[in-house]
Amino acid sequence: DDLAFFDAIDSDLRTLMTVDDRRVFACGMSNGAFMSARLGSERANRFAAIGCVGGEFASALVPTFAPAVPVSVALVHGTADTLVIYTGSSSTLGADDHAALWRTRDGISTTTNVALPDLDPGDGCTVELSNGTGGLAGTAVVRYRIVGGGHTWPGRVGTLDIGNLCRDIDATQILVDFFTAHPKPSAPSAAG
Repeated sequence: DDLAFFDAIDSDLRTLMTVDDRRVFACGMSNGAFMSARLGSERANRFAAIGCVGGEFASALVPTFAPAVPVSVALVHGTADTLVIYTGSSSTLGADDHAALWRTRDGISTTTNVALPDLDPGDGCTVELSNGTGGLAGTAVVRYRIVGGGHTWPGRVGTLDIGNLCRDIDATQILVDFFTAHPKPSAPSAAG
């Protein structure tokens, strides 16, 4: 039971250290991305934002998708990913549908789309950013579409790299910056 395991870790960590509840985030790649999406959905009250690299949302969980509160989401996925197909499969949402799911939940109705600079023309990739901001409680949902990108963590060589590794962006830096910019809003004061 992955959720019970997470709950146990969360409870244990809170006995060992002080946790800033406004700055709790989940991110992962591949299966870790699927788990981060599930945590954002089913434990939304605990997370300010989630990040998913090369992984999306399980189709079987869509009927019960009902995050208790808005959550900011950053998605990074290659269009040539042969492990987790960008457009989805019978068991997974595609990247665009995953982003739309969160944008609907967070009340984001408009997005801006921009092509990012092709910093490394030799990597076989380009990057398109779909940026949805101004959601409920200040949430944002962004999707980095790595055109030609494989099942990789953009900007870093890893042991699981399958296909083109995008060097136009650094997913680690993108996620750190995104998380820094999207803490959970403070609870309203009871006074005045």
